[in-house]
Amino acid sequence: MDPTIASHSGDKGRVLADNSKACGGTFLLVLTGSLYFAQGIPLGLIFQAFPALLREAGVALEIIAWVPALGLPWAFKFLWAPWVDTCWSEYLGRRRTWLLSMQCLMILAVVGLVMTPIGPDAAWLPMALLFIASLVSATQDIATDGLAAERLRGSALVGVNALSVGGMMAGVMVGGAGTLLLVDSLGYSATISLLVVALSACAIPVLIWREGPLAREKMSANASLLRGIGRPCFFPVLAVAGLYASVHTTEVTLTKLFLVDAGWRLDRIGLIAVIGGLAMIIPGCGGASWLLMKTGTWRSAMAGLSLCVLAVSIMMLFAFGLAIPSLLTVAVATVLGSVGLALVAVAIFTIAMRFSSGGSQTGTDVTLFKSANVVSEIVVASAVTMVAAKAGYGLGFGLGLGLFAIAITSVLVARHRTSNLDLEP
Repeated sequence: MDPTIASHSGDKGRVLADNSKACGGTFLLVLTGSLYFAQGIPLGLIFQAFPALLREAGVALEIIAWVPALGLPWAFKFLWAPWVDTCWSEYLGRRRTWLLSMQCLMILAVVGLVMTPIGPDAAWLPMALLFIASLVSATQDIATDGLAAERLRGSALVGVNALSVGGMMAGVMVGGAGTLLLVDSLGYSATISLLVVALSACAIPVLIWREGPLAREKMSANASLLRGIGRPCFFPVLAVAGLYASVHTTEVTLTKLFLVDAGWRLDRIGLIAVIGGLAMIIPGCGGASWLLMKTGTWRSAMAGLSLCVLAVSIMMLFAFGLAIPSLLTVAVATVLGSVGLALVAVAIFTIAMRFSSGGSQTGTDVTLFKSANVVSEIVVASAVTMVAAKAGYGLGFGLGLGLFAIAITSVLVARHRTSNLDLEP
């Protein structure tokens, strides 16, 4: 049996056997990686591709303004996470019940998009289908995180968190930038059909997998939000999960707006976004796995935050007119921020999964931390944009530096408060 597959109760580890010989640590990494990739595709459609597609089809901006709201299930999925931990089919398995059913529903929703035209008088139905895809992908993420936290340890747990960040970003790029790149040459229906093929391929590992038994004490019969919130040291970890991305959110939110106002063409801004995404996936997530195993979770988190604040500082120099932004210098800042986010995200969610695996409702507990992250990013993006509108981009980026001070303080406090827990991979 692969020694990286394990679960623990309290301070002790418990080795888990899987019924299928194929389902070692490597197969579980393939399984979870494909699921994270699939879950990113609807988000890429919602936040990147569909607003542009609708506008090109002549849909009014007043309707397009509602498209980002289709991603709200990712912010509020903690509300139904206890059901995912509590209700399942004995025949399919605790996690496979949700992984398989949600993946099928996601495919059906995107198939619906293929068959649904878009235009000035045909926008709400495709938006409803996207909302369904967002809802089921967010629900599937609860089960995916629960599976990873329950069954993976050591380098495999670090790897799955790298896959969570990198795989999700790859899915967003395929659903977003990939759709926009192909739609002119292939047409709308053919391009969305390729996404159906990608989602169907991601379902294959779930079909192959046969979920092995989990220790009964790890299966909560009455998972609840209050049980998760009531665990010792929950709030220090929650604060870190909510604040870790605030510096990067400041940079990403304001950089695009700043460059537009500086007269940059949209294709150059798009190129910067692609560079940032690739940096997060390749050197970011790969480097995060290596650094975390070498230095530990908390040091990796602090290193990532430091790179993020360096990126914000560079952009602040441009905003105050102390340096002239060029494609190279902005790309450097973007790469620093993206690699930094990958480092801190992999570290923080390795901590969150280790913390959550000590209880009996891992999906619910991990989801609480992820939802805190999403809500915080929404609040920070709005706040820094408002500051930039009222006081200029320089002070907007400056707010990011203030958020860094809060984030790094929360990391130090959480590290101290959880020193008696084993939160290393």
